[in-house]
Amino acid sequence: MLSLIAQQSFAQTKTISGIVQDENNNPLIGATVTVKNSAVGTSTNANGSFSITVPASATTLVVSSVGFAVKEVAIGNATFFTIKLSTQAATLTDVVVVAYGQQKKESVTAAITSVNAKQLVQSPVANLSNALAGRLTGLSVLQTSGKPGEDAADLYVRGIGTYTGNTQPLILVDGIVRDSYNEIDPNEVETISILKDASATAVYGVRGANGVILITTKRGQDGVPKINVTAQTAITEFTRLPKFVNSYQYATLKNEQAFEQYWADHAN
Repeated sequence: MLSLIAQQSFAQTKTISGIVQDENNNPLIGATVTVKNSAVGTSTNANGSFSITVPASATTLVVSSVGFAVKEVAIGNATFFTIKLSTQAATLTDVVVVAYGQQKKESVTAAITSVNAKQLVQSPVANLSNALAGRLTGLSVLQTSGKPGEDAADLYVRGIGTYTGNTQPLILVDGIVRDSYNEIDPNEVETISILKDASATAVYGVRGANGVILITTKRGQDGVPKINVTAQTAITEFTRLPKFVNSYQYATLKNEQAFEQYWADHAN
């Protein structure tokens, strides 16, 4: 009876081993190997090898490592696997535009906020300044006109720095200073970075006193041409409207004004 129980317990698990490599067949140290939808897992050693005991019902291994795309491997009847992970380019190239260069996002110490093209086109707006509203910390967007074609917003980085002279931030498009940028199609923008503190805007001198907005447009890439079509519909309306008087009330108030003005002029 004891022998039968031991055999049944043994049949409920099995041991799987293997090696995890990168695209150049180099072993990956510390890669995580887990059973999908389970807490069972292990990591690779200095040689990229691993060994794990999994339930007999396990069907899929999930392999992951920092900088590489997660890969799922079907277990089947195999007990040894050679698993290759592909580099996840998006993670390694997550950069921020800083003044006249770029830095990796995790190494930036200055107060810089960025937004990418995917976020910009989420709002059905007609110009670029309105597309930035609510998407960047430290940026205030103020729209004072709702006229069609004249609905561009004013941008303020960390509030209004002065009430005399120019209060708008310095705008650069691909490194060139621009007075107007609302004619740029948001679909043509790759990234927008806002430099907010003195350490980030120092290279621009006094012109960067109100902050700097860096706009980088998209560049052509090798490969098959792609055509994207986007259709958007939006309605813009006032958040608050004044309550107007009718013609009779207007005439009555004008008469009262004239009466009060007459007596004020002839009081003496």
